[in-house]
Amino acid sequence: PVVISDLRSNENYFEVNHIVKTTVTRKAVPSDVDRRDIEIKAWEEEEFHLKPKPEKLEVGKIFGQKLKPSGGQSIYWTGGVKLKTQIEKDKLVAEFEDLQKSKLTDETKKKLQLLIIRIGEQEKKVEQSKVEVAQRQDGDLVTTLFQYEGELVASGSFRFDMMIYDKLLGYDLTTVRNATLKTLEFPFKIIAPFLVMIIASLLTRPNSKEALDRLYVRMKTPVQPDPEEDKAEMEKSYAEPSRFDDRKLFPNTQLEIQRPTPMDYWGFIACFAICFAIIGLVFWVAGIGA
Repeated sequence: PVVISDLRSNENYFEVNHIVKTTVTRKAVPSDVDRRDIEIKAWEEEEFHLKPKPEKLEVGKIFGQKLKPSGGQSIYWTGGVKLKTQIEKDKLVAEFEDLQKSKLTDETKKKLQLLIIRIGEQEKKVEQSKVEVAQRQDGDLVTTLFQYEGELVASGSFRFDMMIYDKLLGYDLTTVRNATLKTLEFPFKIIAPFLVMIIASLLTRPNSKEALDRLYVRMKTPVQPDPEEDKAEMEKSYAEPSRFDDRKLFPNTQLEIQRPTPMDYWGFIACFAICFAIIGLVFWVAGIGA
């Protein structure tokens, strides 16, 4: 954005993944009733409201519970992409909340009433900008997908790596979840530092071969339990720095990557199994009493 001044206003990079709103229809249980009573009491204690009064619940009554929406995450911008109307609404809501904490005078009440009207107007504009893409129902679960249609504002840094998936590979990132977008960042974050180091090392003066040989041969020489034996092994390695070159994964190169040993393979498999065991334990505990 510093070099290309109009990048933040380029509509080609305003894409966000689908906004997912989920509603669960089910019978109310005692905990639902208690929660709703608390919400009603909190609503009644406030003099000014941005939302209508919650409806009274009874045990066994069918009601729709809206889960926290997900999606709407910017594909190309770290700071996100927001509707201008949403930004205006957020500012008005913040002003309303600050004013609500102050002493309620006649003038303050008039301002609060005016803010409620203005916030309602902005809320209508925001909802009109959310266009339904698809809806699916799975039993009592209704999932609705939305996309933005309106004037948008981008902020943060530009995520160039997403162009590889979207423009180069043709992967439709608007259909993926937030977690998938986050996961797709990792390949670039892992590979880029190595590329930078390799390119920088080729363009700059290398360290002395003697110093590098001593460093790598120390890393490659197995540690012996007996200090005297360990010292003798190190002397052999210093005298012949190439004694472990046959273990290189890429022979005749400067890449000091060693071939995995049977212990490496078994260690990897064991760690992999432990990770899945922990995940399985979490699922098992989460399912208790479900």
